[in-house]
Amino acid sequence: MKNDIQHYPAGLARRTLCAVLAVLSSGTAISLAAYVGWQRGAVAPERVLWIMLAVIAVLACHLLPALTRGLSWRLRLAAALVWLVASLVTLYGHASFVLLAQAHVGQAQAERMAIPALPTDDARRELVSVAREIATVQARLAYARKAADRHALSARLDALNVEMSQARRTQANYDAALTERERAIARREAARGNPVTGAVATWLSLSPARVNLIVALACAVALEGVALIAWLLVLPAPEASRQPLGRLLAQSSVAANAAETEPVSTRLTPRKPLPHPEQAPAPASRQPRRVSTADAGQLAQLDLPFAASAAPESSLESRIRRAIAQGVLRGTVADIGRHLGCSHTNALRVRRNLLKLGTLA
Repeated sequence: MKNDIQHYPAGLARRTLCAVLAVLSSGTAISLAAYVGWQRGAVAPERVLWIMLAVIAVLACHLLPALTRGLSWRLRLAAALVWLVASLVTLYGHASFVLLAQAHVGQAQAERMAIPALPTDDARRELVSVAREIATVQARLAYARKAADRHALSARLDALNVEMSQARRTQANYDAALTERERAIARREAARGNPVTGAVATWLSLSPARVNLIVALACAVALEGVALIAWLLVLPAPEASRQPLGRLLAQSSVAANAAETEPVSTRLTPRKPLPHPEQAPAPASRQPRRVSTADAGQLAQLDLPFAASAAPESSLESRIRRAIAQGVLRGTVADIGRHLGCSHTNALRVRRNLLKLGTLA
């Protein structure tokens, strides 16, 4: 009982943390799969079916390895193939979510950046028309003979030169606005991507799209790996599930009866070395009995504290001992019944046998 008190809190805390981690990781994976399934459908029935398919794939990926332990190799092989396909479907869905989320973030960042508008094209057309008119006036001025005509054409040419200067300034402003607009567009396109992704892509000589895909797959593998390992730790391994409970109880009863008839001097104790059989005095009222060949065959798979006729631990006894040592089981009738999945009467029989064998204090 003292050993149970020492180990129970630590084992319970570890199993509780594993259960919390398993539920959180599976819940996150199911949420991602449901979101991606919702995005893939166009109408409500399609979205519901996509979500159901994604959730089933996630649950199969997380629980199949833990649920198929202890089964035959054929069933494990079939489950492994199904698990592989479910894992590929799940990883594809998670990677789609990561890439879709990155695209949404880039779009939101790009929309927050304003792009300046360009001035109208009238400035450029005015410049061309002014230049054409200046050429016409200069040609007429060259052929003008009268002083009045030459004076009028000279005045017209001066006005056109001023207008040309204004048109050139307008054109320069337009060119500057065009350059600023191009820079703003470049900044917006850069804001769509992750700067870290760009740096890694340059370092690895890869395209940013390929780096984003690798990062998305890495996130998906990390989430699925955590969920898989957590469920393997939470769900107990079916060590004795392949043997019927009635057979295990019968073996435990045989072991308890053998322990009652076996001399105390021949029992193993974990703290003291065994005395030599010749030095161990036999009780006066009870002679040591030998375990027959039939009994030895029945006890060959039990965890019995005998010296000469002891056999390796049985699946039932070793399962309960290990559960008690890890703090998962306290040794009460209710805990034994829940751990073995048996009735109250059978759990009481198992506890009595364990008390006779000295497993429980």
